[in-house]
Amino acid sequence: MSFEKLNNYFNIYSEHEIISFHLNMLHQLDENIIIFSSLTAALRDARQNTGRNLETGEDLDSNKNEKSGNWLGAIGYLIILDQIGKCYKPKKSIQYKDLSPIQRSLKYFTHHSDLEINAIYALRNGFAHDYSTSNSNAKYVSYQHQFTLLGFRSRKIVRLPQKQWNGFSDNKTKENMTIISLP
Repeated sequence: MSFEKLNNYFNIYSEHEIISFHLNMLHQLDENIIIFSSLTAALRDARQNTGRNLETGEDLDSNKNEKSGNWLGAIGYLIILDQIGKCYKPKKSIQYKDLSPIQRSLKYFTHHSDLEINAIYALRNGFAHDYSTSNSNAKYVSYQHQFTLLGFRSRKIVRLPQKQWNGFSDNKTKENMTIISLP
């Protein structure tokens, strides 16, 4: 199938059908071509790296920390949150244009506090930019975090530090450690 034919294929669908395509796993265009969206590709890869069922997302690792704490899988899920923040918002909602897409998705679809959302965003930055468990950013103090990552499910996904870390490596203490449960 040519690119032009593929492009025409998408031009005949409604907004609802395009959203459905984006959210569903596979689409058979013809007998030789199966396509999937980048959202479903990221979801499949994140699930595979964290030991989850590829179709349902069920945790096959059963919280044994064999794969559920996988950093590549975690960055996959953070990428998915980023994509959701770019593509979706509740019909009746405030538009958070000053926030990054990942922060918007968490603001729209979770009950996390702003400080917890900033910590998750900081983890995404640490992973994406340096594959690191810390993020120091002098411009925005609320994004400065050093992380301890749990490979098991915890009651709280994010546990904020007692005291904000100042971004300097020689000042890392238990009191300024942000704890995130990856599963």
